[in-house]
Amino acid sequence: MAACAAARPVSEPPQLILPEGDVQAGKRAFVTVGCASCHSVEGVDGLPKPTVQPPVPIVFGRRQASRPTNARLVTAIVNPNIHISEAHKGELVRLGDGSRMSDFTRALTVRELVDLVAFLQSTYDASTR
Repeated sequence: MAACAAARPVSEPPQLILPEGDVQAGKRAFVTVGCASCHSVEGVDGLPKPTVQPPVPIVFGRRQASRPTNARLVTAIVNPNIHISEAHKGELVRLGDGSRMSDFTRALTVRELVDLVAFLQSTYDASTR
């Protein structure tokens, strides 16, 4: 069994199946955990404006050709260094050797993470599903 597992290449799973999340609880977590201090969500009222300087150019909820998968969102939250695109590798996103994003692996419960992903997914245009 271990030999089979070792033979598999390590890569991002094509999908991550999460339990159903609570969108409103995810919106609250977006604010209370501190996501809103750096990120905005297009089309969502009632969120505080980001205050971090320089501003972070990553905005959620945009109309896009495709929406991020649950796996991509979870990965970006728990390991923000992994998906910094070439277009965003300047000082606006990175400081030193890594992402400016804090380590949320101890700050979020699994329930909060599931709810946060549900909230973010709910902000994307239905045509990108």
